[in-house]
Amino acid sequence: MNAESEDVAIELALSGIEKFQKIESSMNDYFFERGRLIHMILLGMVGRFNVVCLGDVGLAKTMIAEAWYRSVNNAGFFIKLMNKNLPYDELFGPVDVQEYLNGVYTRKIEGFLPTSHYVILDEGFKANEIQITPTLRCINEHKFTNGTTEVDVPLRSLLVASNEKPATSALQAFWSRMLGRVEVHPVSDNSSFVGMLKRDGGLPDYGSVGLTVEEVDAVSDMADKSCAVADTWQAG
Repeated sequence: MNAESEDVAIELALSGIEKFQKIESSMNDYFFERGRLIHMILLGMVGRFNVVCLGDVGLAKTMIAEAWYRSVNNAGFFIKLMNKNLPYDELFGPVDVQEYLNGVYTRKIEGFLPTSHYVILDEGFKANEIQITPTLRCINEHKFTNGTTEVDVPLRSLLVASNEKPATSALQAFWSRMLGRVEVHPVSDNSSFVGMLKRDGGLPDYGSVGLTVEEVDAVSDMADKSCAVADTWQAG
């Protein structure tokens, strides 16, 4: 990377950090007693790792993740409520009928999991092995086989929200890929409860902050370089 490119990368990263801080502060004001979850999702976005959030229904687990992921203006976002009978098509796109009639088996994946930067699988541990296997490949290898074509998956972070822990070996493998793990509890402070009742219940929109995929990636790259420098320093 030349000096000019490095300056652009630093400028993007600093802009991204400022916007991350602004969004996180606003979210902590809006969502009561959810600071740990809010920060973990932020870390997953920057660190490019996956997050599992455990807790009862109605604790804003999915809502907080959706607010974070939708705040990145030009990012592909996908959310799905999982169950063991969910058709494969609803995760990875329907079969392209026109191509099929021409003898080519392929899927229309645009807007589905394989083309998304950020993914939420609500009740993700209700999935079956047929759903989990290609999802694991998207997570591990960032690849999806569409017919005879290998597609690059732009996934940055995936969040599973659930009120139960994984019960099968396939789901245990899925669980093992979730480096960020947060347990969420009901609000405990009376003032938090009263404040929550005054909310309109709508999903807050942080898109106006202007955070972009390029800025998030620049922050991630800066964090990687900082860790590398720290490791080198300690090794020396």
